[in-house]
Amino acid sequence: MRALLYMCAQTSVLHDEHLKNIYHRHRSKGKNHKQAIGVIMHKMLRMIWGVLTSTQPYNATTDKNNQTKKLNNSPTIKKEELKQKEDIRH
Repeated sequence: MRALLYMCAQTSVLHDEHLKNIYHRHRSKGKNHKQAIGVIMHKMLRMIWGVLTSTQPYNATTDKNNQTKKLNNSPTIKKEELKQKEDIRH
């Protein structure tokens, strides 16, 4: 199964713009080829799970919107966590 997923990830990096962007983003962060492909493999598993649980076809736009929403919410959550830790210390 893993070998099949690996080959799917390799192909998707060549032909799917969304996954290609994710691959290149991780490569630019210093990951080697196999590590970046591992990220794509994990992403594909999450995409498959999402399609199966939501019974909706895959839509790259929805995935991009979810990533943007996550990035926008992430810094505020970390700031709140840091505030709570500081309050506990003082």
